Amino acid sequence: MDIINVVEAMNGATMSELREQIDMAESTLYKHLNVLLEHGYLMKRDGQYELGFELFHLGEYVKKTVEPYQLINRTITELREEIPEQVEYGVESNGLLVGYIPSTDYNSSLFYDLTEDPRCDVVDYAGSKAHLHTNAIGKAMLAEMSDRRVREIADRYGLAKQAKNTITSIDALLDELTTIRRNGYATTDEEWDDGLREIGMVVAPYDDAIGGFNAFGPLYQVSDERLYEELPEILADTVESLEAEIRARDKDENTG
Repeated sequence: MDIINVVEAMNGATMSELREQIDMAESTLYKHLNVLLEHGYLMKRDGQYELGFELFHLGEYVKKTVEPYQLINRTITELREEIPEQVEYGVESNGLLVGYIPSTDYNSSLFYDLTEDPRCDVVDYAGSKAHLHTNAIGKAMLAEMSDRRVREIADRYGLAKQAKNTITSIDALLDELTTIRRNGYATTDEEWDDGLREIGMVVAPYDDAIGGFNAFGPLYQVSDERLYEELPEILADTVESLEAEIRARDKDENTG
């Protein structure tokens, strides 16, 4: 896994780069690389090792089997037809947010165009990872956890500043989570991306959250009324319907 992680982090790596990053004998590293190539987990182009398509296959399998994918995917489609904001669904894994059904239309340059910052480095795709404190889904998921667990995640990954209003203090984050628990949803205001506002709400058909929806748009589109009144009501209705469908499906499967 170290090899795959390094190749991913470097967006492709040569043999010499892998030797620098991985504490392993060159002969052993070469054997591991050949096994990964043979099974399709890596591929080699122009002297550089890149992630292979077998990982894509495994990722799609996990996405469509671990959660009630069909119900979630249908709900996402319906929600996208109902509102102008972009919509996505994410899950928590090992203290990080993982893109489960991302917004296919998201382009961070749209929001950077609203500022004077030319960067376009926010990545959004199925399987992409993000820190929970930087986005609305993530904060909604943190609100489902104990303060002790939140502190553990913050200690492990830090509270990096991603946009101009990202929360970087554990005390401020815990205060925000108290508000989220009271409201039943989380919001961000230029915390994930400059010029962007989000609302997130978890899906919890039983006791524990299995994931969450996120709706987001640029500042000029998402007003205070939209963010704090209209979208919470729309998402709450969507989540309630989905949770009921999941419970009904599970009941049918258990009695079938």
